[in-house]
Amino acid sequence: QDPDVILVGEIRDADTARIAVQSALTGHLVLSSLHGTDSVAALHRFLDMGIEAFLIASSVVGVIGQRLLRRVCDSCKEPYTPGPDELAVFRQHSGGSEKSVFYQGAGCNFCAGTGYRDRIGVYELLRITPELRRLIVGWATTEELRRLAVAQGMRTMLREAMALVEADVTTIPEVVRTLFAS
Repeated sequence: QDPDVILVGEIRDADTARIAVQSALTGHLVLSSLHGTDSVAALHRFLDMGIEAFLIASSVVGVIGQRLLRRVCDSCKEPYTPGPDELAVFRQHSGGSEKSVFYQGAGCNFCAGTGYRDRIGVYELLRITPELRRLIVGWATTEELRRLAVAQGMRTMLREAMALVEADVTTIPEVVRTLFAS
């Protein structure tokens, strides 16, 4: 058989990574999952598995990073004033927002007293451009890759998460718990 698309459940080891990369190099679209803190870190996971940088640069066309954030419970949502540390994190990563009223859940029967109900996804898409390919082949650090990707228009998960704080969908502590703990 000659499939056009190959789905690999999860890349956990070097052998699976090699097979996925070789399949991509022979013209197949390979879709898979790989654990990493964000889309840029996922590229470095390939390097950690022993996949050569030029093979990664030649075979990967994009990486989507995703996390789930808890949503503030609409039934018990109330305004609050974040502490100076929380506010500093928000200001630093929100793109210059001047937001002054924030919301958190007080806890109720609908959210089992947690202040949160349901979850929402936060994503980032790393498109592998020719400039990023050159950096990958040159063994650039994750920070160098991230800096270039952002300069080329990538919105990081952190920036997307802060947009959800701005829209009163989630809280600063939830963003810190989910994105900074990893």
